[in-house]
Amino acid sequence: MAERNGKYRILVGSYGSEEDEAIQLLEWDATSKEMRKVKGVNGIDAPSYLTYDSVKKVCYAISETVDGLVISYQVGEELVEISRRSTGDNGPCYVSKDSSGDFLFITNYGGGSLSLHPLDTNGGIKEYSDRISFYHDGAVGKVSHPHICYPLGDSGIYIVADLGKDKLYLFELDRINKKLRLINTIDVTKGSGPRHVEYHEAKSILYVANEFSSTVSVFRFNEESEELEPIQEINALSAQQAKVNYSADIHLSPNGDFLYVSNRGDNVITSFQVMEDGTLVCSDDTSVLGEWPRNFVITPDGKFLLVANEHTDNITVFSIDEAGNLYFENVSYSVYQPTCLCVMNG
Repeated sequence: MAERNGKYRILVGSYGSEEDEAIQLLEWDATSKEMRKVKGVNGIDAPSYLTYDSVKKVCYAISETVDGLVISYQVGEELVEISRRSTGDNGPCYVSKDSSGDFLFITNYGGGSLSLHPLDTNGGIKEYSDRISFYHDGAVGKVSHPHICYPLGDSGIYIVADLGKDKLYLFELDRINKKLRLINTIDVTKGSGPRHVEYHEAKSILYVANEFSSTVSVFRFNEESEELEPIQEINALSAQQAKVNYSADIHLSPNGDFLYVSNRGDNVITSFQVMEDGTLVCSDDTSVLGEWPRNFVITPDGKFLLVANEHTDNITVFSIDEAGNLYFENVSYSVYQPTCLCVMNG
């Protein structure tokens, strides 16, 4: 388990340079309220997003550069590089894997494409077997910026949020031919900028954090018809204070009762109660005690929420009570421009 005697291991991605320990492995001790570095690794530039395979004990990190890269590391007391590959395009910003650990999905924000990479059994990354370009699709002059590729439960369908063109794409993974097949395109509110998503599998409900409109869009997913039905759009803040705000990350509590959204500008985590039909009721805004909360993570036991505050170079820790409220644990750990946190589930 990720938690052993109140201790959690956290992988951190950042905008550090190749010379920096831009990826760090930390340990958060909930009993002593101490956070310490276990190990750091250099040799990668701007590893702004990570994902972790708890079976293979492998970390996959993108390098958000013009010459986009994806790198895999064996994780123990050391982080040992296994492989590195080109993502086939510039500015990758998100990496995710399928449930079996056979494929990686990488969204190339700068180049406007999605690449699919088969994986070896030891976590080695193969050259991409498919690359889907969205750049010239849709309105003339409207540049595509895919920001996430995320599974809709165990349906075998993956959703891509295109922040640049205000679209959601549904893809099916063809495992045999190692290809992606587009099955549906959904237009969302113009100018909203869909960025990150979260899926409530028990309710078949999709939540989309919209960066530019500071809203959350709620859809019901019909697996049989492979369609998304819009059922709600709600402000991503209970009361916006900053002149400009950009919503960023979004996550459900492990029990599915609460939803949280990070907001850059107001610099808060906004909490929502999830109703029986999947719609949301806004509860509260909690200061992250830092600036520009690009990413956050909830521990698998639902006890803690950790925030990566990019502009203040710190990670802040909050406990979560049974009502979903957040309470600062008086922990602020210094990391240069943290952009991603990943709890190791094993």
